[in-house]
Amino acid sequence: KTLQIEQSRLQIILDAINEGVYIANRNYDIEYANPVIEKEFGPVNGRKCYEYLGDRQDVCPWCKNPEVYSGKSVV
Repeated sequence: KTLQIEQSRLQIILDAINEGVYIANRNYDIEYANPVIEKEFGPVNGRKCYEYLGDRQDVCPWCKNPEVYSGKSVV
């Protein structure tokens, strides 16, 4: 129950941010896109982040997902 409350709070915060925010898992599936992103790019509809944001068929060469999911800090 506490986890659900915290997830709800986090979503409220992310939804209120005036900048585009998205969360992609290690398989590049978009798990969350805030209203700013969806206003700019439309509904996610199950697309991978590189398809949705970059109109690409392959992972973006500058993608930091592998580093992030391996525990490295990235900037």
